[in-house]
Amino acid sequence: LAVARRDAEQVKMVKDYGTRELYGLSQCLTILSALWFDPLWKESGICQLAGFIVFVLGVSLRVWAIRTLGEYYSHVVRTIDQHRIVETGPYSLLRHPAYAGMITAHLGIVILYFNCVSLPIFLLLLVPSIVIRILIEEKTLFGIEGYADFARDGKRIIPCVW
Repeated sequence: LAVARRDAEQVKMVKDYGTRELYGLSQCLTILSALWFDPLWKESGICQLAGFIVFVLGVSLRVWAIRTLGEYYSHVVRTIDQHRIVETGPYSLLRHPAYAGMITAHLGIVILYFNCVSLPIFLLLLVPSIVIRILIEEKTLFGIEGYADFARDGKRIIPCVW
């Protein structure tokens, strides 16, 4: 009963504004288009290897980020009691390494199965939806003590850029 009550309270605190569904749909469209349409690569080669390596690096970064967050990780934008800012692991390099990993993994898929449909979906739907998600999420994070200092010192998803 206590867990159900806590979960109900957390649902009240959700501040996603539909961004979870938007980037989820964008992920699906990116992957499905990569698999559905014929790749421009006619033979297996260095491009597929590069795509696979980029994919593995992206998944690894995302898993590392999620494990580092531990109880603070969620698919919904929310805070929990005694929420604190995590500054270790990949968070010592980036503010949003889980999203950076997600983008990198999908870029790997786009490279691996490169075609004229999946690249525009990735660039025009997935990446912007994740950027919007980050901006919405940060509205909540700036309410947590210490996040403003953390944000001032680190880039969001691309080191030295944004």
